[in-house]
Amino acid sequence: MNKKIKWVIGFIIGIILLLVIYLVVTQKEKYFDRIELPQTTMVVNKTQLNYLDSIVYVGISELHLTPTVIVLRELTDKNQPTGDIEDLKLMAYIQGKNHQYILNIRKMSRDNSLTVISHELIHLLQREEERFIAVDGKIIFQDIEYTIENMPDYKQRPWEVEAYSKQSKLRKKIEKVLYQSRK
Repeated sequence: MNKKIKWVIGFIIGIILLLVIYLVVTQKEKYFDRIELPQTTMVVNKTQLNYLDSIVYVGISELHLTPTVIVLRELTDKNQPTGDIEDLKLMAYIQGKNHQYILNIRKMSRDNSLTVISHELIHLLQREEERFIAVDGKIIFQDIEYTIENMPDYKQRPWEVEAYSKQSKLRKKIEKVLYQSRK
């Protein structure tokens, strides 16, 4: 191949790369609609992701879990829980009881946040219904006690199986409220 053909091919590849970079950088984020939030729920967002509280408010409302207080904190490798799940890089986890919770969540896109928060709110529902109880290093789920000796693998844990099976339905309900003018 002569130099001119190589130059043209390089130029075309360069233009394509610039176009791809331009499209990625200028892609607009899909913002939520303005909504009325329930006054019986309090969400304190201590993260840099200002949209997380809207997702949580709507999810709590859709699950009919009011009154509730939830503090949103950023999850990092330093404050990830230890124990039998330390090999996993959790995206979020929820802790608390009696209508008072802390939701620790990593930085992520709005789209990923919808799925992850839906999953964690299913865990909150399990706790509120007293089907999931964490006490003294053990977990009681639907009256079955789990300890380190009989703990199933993460994806096989019944509370995780339930959360994964219900998160899509909750996500769709949340999206319907938050994006109602676009449906």
